[in-house]
Amino acid sequence: MQPLLVAVSAEDLRRALALLDIQVLRRAQGRTKTQTERFSIAYLLASLPTQYLKFPLTLEHSERPDFVLRLPSVTVGIEVTEAVPENHARASVIRQSGIGKSVHFVKRARPGEETQSTESLRDEIKLDRPGEPWVGNEPESEWAEAMLYCAVSKAATAHKPGFKIHPINWLLVYDNWPLPGHHHSEANALLAAGCDKAGVLATFERIFVLDSKYLCEVSTTSSLHPVRKPGD
Repeated sequence: MQPLLVAVSAEDLRRALALLDIQVLRRAQGRTKTQTERFSIAYLLASLPTQYLKFPLTLEHSERPDFVLRLPSVTVGIEVTEAVPENHARASVIRQSGIGKSVHFVKRARPGEETQSTESLRDEIKLDRPGEPWVGNEPESEWAEAMLYCAVSKAATAHKPGFKIHPINWLLVYDNWPLPGHHHSEANALLAAGCDKAGVLATFERIFVLDSKYLCEVSTTSSLHPVRKPGD
């Protein structure tokens, strides 16, 4: 398999990430799973603390899991998923086609919610009514609920035939869940407690959640790493 990148040092990795094509199209323009996966893995490698990586390293784009990171003494399987409600993603395509206001209310979403018809989504977009407000720590608890839902689903997938378990296994969640601003430390602590209770860390030693500001990590502890642009 042709490696996606090879790096012999931290500086070499920085240069390789700068050359990687990580363009992600808008949903209405034909965004693909491969685009979001490459974007996510590039930001993960750029934002990880230096002690997490050993050189030389090789990154391969694979299937089940999505990536294999080969380090000098171990291989790491990395599964990537996007946290986004199906209705929200479909509504984004409708908005990008020119329907609705450019500035609009954020609609509350819950994992596993019922799929709406296209007509229903269009009507909601045109009406643009405010929904129930978030109160107290609801943004943090709903974020943790959504990320845990993704983690539990992927842990189940990892135990199905055809998924290769590596000596070390990570899960990377690309966070596009619609929520108002939330307190990352509090939300990540709630996610860590949920992962511990659900036993997800028995499958994935580290769970990362990537948004525009932080790379949130859940392992034996919970941590926040500032997001760094690949190549910087």
